[in-house]
Amino acid sequence: MTSHLSHHNLELLKSKIKYTSGLENVSPADCKIISCLILKKTRCNISETTIKRIYGFAVSRFNPSLFTLDTLSIYCNYSGWEDFCEHQASSKITNDDAADWFNLQRNAAKITKFTIDAIKNRSGIPYNRTVSRSFIEDHFNNFRESDYTGAVVAAPAGYGKSISLCQWVEQQVELNESKATNDVILFFSSIALVSFLLSGRDINYWLLGLLGYTSDKDINAIWDEKQRKGSRFYLVIDGFDEHSFKTDQFMLLLGQIGDLLALHRSNPWMKVILSMRSCTWINHRHELQANDNKWLTGFNTDEDCINVPLLNPAEIKTLCYKINPYLHQFIPIRLAADFDHPLFFQYYYKKHKENFSPVHMDHSAIYELIYFMVQSNIYSGGNAEEKALLTRELAECMDPEQGNHVADKLQIYDLISKHHIAYLELLSTGFLREVNESAFNHYHVAVKFSTPYFTSLGIAQSLLYKNKDRFDTVLIKHLHNRFANNPIKLSLLKWCILHAVSTGQQSNLVHLTELYLTPVEKCEIILFLGDVLNKIPVWQKEEIGDKLFEYFLGSELLHNDYKKTLKHLLAFNLSPKKRIQVYSLLAMLAIINLELDELYTCLIKLKDFQDEDMLFFAINPLQCLDAIYQFLKYGIIKKESLEALTKLAFTPPKNEHELRNCVMNDMLYMLGMYTLSICNNPKKSIRFIHAIRSFYKSDDLYNQTSVYGFMVKIISADAYFRLGDNDMVTALYYAISNAYEKSEGLMSPFMKTLFLSVKIKFLAGNHEDHAIMEEIKALRANSETSGNKLSLLLILIFIMKNERMAVTHPKFHAQLYNDYKKMAYQCSVNTDLLSSHCNLVYK
Repeated sequence: MTSHLSHHNLELLKSKIKYTSGLENVSPADCKIISCLILKKTRCNISETTIKRIYGFAVSRFNPSLFTLDTLSIYCNYSGWEDFCEHQASSKITNDDAADWFNLQRNAAKITKFTIDAIKNRSGIPYNRTVSRSFIEDHFNNFRESDYTGAVVAAPAGYGKSISLCQWVEQQVELNESKATNDVILFFSSIALVSFLLSGRDINYWLLGLLGYTSDKDINAIWDEKQRKGSRFYLVIDGFDEHSFKTDQFMLLLGQIGDLLALHRSNPWMKVILSMRSCTWINHRHELQANDNKWLTGFNTDEDCINVPLLNPAEIKTLCYKINPYLHQFIPIRLAADFDHPLFFQYYYKKHKENFSPVHMDHSAIYELIYFMVQSNIYSGGNAEEKALLTRELAECMDPEQGNHVADKLQIYDLISKHHIAYLELLSTGFLREVNESAFNHYHVAVKFSTPYFTSLGIAQSLLYKNKDRFDTVLIKHLHNRFANNPIKLSLLKWCILHAVSTGQQSNLVHLTELYLTPVEKCEIILFLGDVLNKIPVWQKEEIGDKLFEYFLGSELLHNDYKKTLKHLLAFNLSPKKRIQVYSLLAMLAIINLELDELYTCLIKLKDFQDEDMLFFAINPLQCLDAIYQFLKYGIIKKESLEALTKLAFTPPKNEHELRNCVMNDMLYMLGMYTLSICNNPKKSIRFIHAIRSFYKSDDLYNQTSVYGFMVKIISADAYFRLGDNDMVTALYYAISNAYEKSEGLMSPFMKTLFLSVKIKFLAGNHEDHAIMEEIKALRANSETSGNKLSLLLILIFIMKNERMAVTHPKFHAQLYNDYKKMAYQCSVNTDLLSSHCNLVYK
C-alpha cells in the first residue's frame, strides 16, 4: 500500500488506461479485458478485482499498492508511477515566468511528502482509519482569509495535533495537484530545524537552501507577485516545543521565527503555522507576539490556551466504524466520555487491535487501559526508575485533601533538576503538564498530571507505596480520614482495587466493607469491582467470603448494569444459599425492568434448588417472585404466597439468621411488602409493614439516610395513598423529601425513581396537575437511566384511573394512555392491569 497517493494523478492515470485500452467508457465487464491487456503488454498480472477496485466497482479499504501503480503506468508507456507523476507535474509549467514559483512548489512538495509519510508511520492508529477533525478546517479557513501572518495549533500532548495538521496539509496538497490552488506548502517537523540551528544561517536563507536555492539567488524574484498570481506560501512546523531543544537553541529559533513574521507582517501571502503544546505557547507567547506580530489562536480561554477539542461522540462513532466496519453497536454514552481523549483511544486500539469492539467496554476498561499504558510507556525504558520515583514524589507534593492537584514548579525545582530527563519524558508522553499562571511580577508555573485519571493514579501509587502495597484496614482508614468528602475518593479506591486484584490480594477486598460509601458511590464501586473480578483467571475464582458477598447485595444497586455484576458472581464457587440470593436479585431486577422472560428464567433456576435451602430464609423468595410474575404476566393473584406472608405477620420468626441485620434480610422483607401489595387490601399491607417493624430493624427506620428506612417509607407512603390517608402520605412524603433534598446527589438512580413516584402521588392528593406533568417527565428520564420501567408503568396506570386528570387534561391523559399501551405491549405485561383490582394505584 502506498503511503502517499495523489488522487488527482490517479484519476489521470485511469483516463490514460482507458485511452490505451481503446475504451470510451469502462464498465465492470471491461475490467477483465483491461487485466488481460495489461498482462499481455507488461507480463505483470493485475487481477480483475483490483481493476474493479480502482474504478470503484468494488469496495476498497486501502489505496492501490506501489506495484499496481507502477504496472499501470508502464502499461500507459511510462517507466513507472513516479515517472508518470513527474510528467503530470511538468505539464503544469505554462511559461518561463512561472518556473521559479513552480520549482519552489515542487521542491517544497518533496519535503512535505516526506513529513506526511513520517507522521503517518508514527500514527498510533493506522492513518487511513483516523477521522478528520472539523475544528482544524474551520480554524485554517479563518486564517486563510484573515490578515494574520501566523496561526497556532495548541493543546497538551496526546490531543491529536500532528494527525489533524497532517490531514489538513494533505488536503492542501490535493488541491494543488488538482490545480484548484497554486500554493506552496512547506511542512516539516521541529526535528528538521536542528539542521538550521547547526548551519548558523538566517532562517530565510536556510529555507531557500532547503528548497534548492542558493543564497546568492535573487530572493525577491521568488516572492514576485507576477509569479505568485495571488497564491500563498504556507510554512507549517509541527511539534514546535521547547522540550525538543536545548534552552539556548530554542530561544535562538524562537527569535528567528519572530523575525520571519516581522519581515512578512505586511505580506498577506506569507502564512506561518506552528503546532505546539499549550505550555510552550503560554511560556513564550510574549516573544512570539513581540513587534506586533499577529497570531490567530482561537483559544476558548487565554488561561488554558487550547484550541484542539477532545473527540466528540460523533467523531468517536466514526472512528470506531472506520477501525471495525462490522460493529453493529456503538460504545455506550456513559463510557464514551472516558475515551474522548485521543491518547486513551489510541492505547485502547493498540491493546485490542485484533478484536477491536468498544461496545464491550465495561466500568473498569479505562482504568485497565491506563494501567496498561503506564506499565508500557512510563515504567519501562532506561529511566523507568526515575520516572516512577518522580511520579510518586510529585504526588506527595500535592495537597489532594484540599482539592489541590498541582505543584508549584519553584517549590519542586530541586526535584525536577534531580530527575530532569525523566521529567522531560513525562512531559513528552503527555503524563505531566505545565501551566504558566504568572501574573504581574509574580512567577508561578504549576506542574500537574495531564488528566484526572493520571492524578488519581499518582496519588494512589503514593498511598500504596507508604502502605507497603497492601490493601488492608490501614489503607481504608487512610482513604476515609484524608478523602472522606473529596471527589477523588472513588477514583483512588478503584486504583487500589485494581492493584489488589492484579497482585493477588482478592481476599483482602473484604476491607471495602469498612469504608462508608453513599448509595450512589457504592453502586459505582460495585459495578467496577464486578468487572475487575470477572477478568481474573477461572482457577482464582474461589468462594467469596460472607462479608464481601453481602457487600455485593443491596436494593439501591438495582440498575441496568447491576445484572452483569450479579452474573459475574455466579462464575465463582458459591454455596447454594448464596446462589439463591443472586438469582433472587436477578429476578427482582427483571421485575423492575419489566423483563418477564428474564424473570421466568430466574424462576426456573430457583426451582432447581432443594426445599431445605429455601427454609433458610425468613421469606421464601421463590414464592414471592412467582406471585409477582403471575400477576404481571397473567393478572393472576396466587393466594398461597399471600397466605404465607400473612402468617409471618402473626408469627414472627425466631431464628437468629432470620432476624440478623443484613442486606439480604432487608431485601426479603421489602420483597414481602411489595408482594403483599398485589392484593386489594392496603390495610393488610400496612399491618404487615408494622409487624415487620416490630421485630426487625425497628430503630433503623428513623435513620433518614438509611437505604432500608428510605425504602420502607416509600412502600408505606404508597399503601397509605391507596388507603386514602392523605395526612400520612404528606407526613411520609416530607420525611422522605427532607432526606432526599439533603442528599439528592447521593441517591442511586433506582432510589430516585421511587421518590419521584411518591412525589407524583403526593401532588395528586393536592391537585397540582401541572407539577405532576413536569415530574412525570423527570420520572421518564430517570426510568431510562435506571431501567426501572415498573415505577413508570404504575404511574401511567395511576394517571389512567385519575378521572380528574382525564377531564382537565384530556390530551395529556390520552398521550400517557398511548405510552402505557405501548410499554405494556413491548414488555409483554398483562394489559388488564388497568382494569384489574391492582391496588398499587389510586382508585
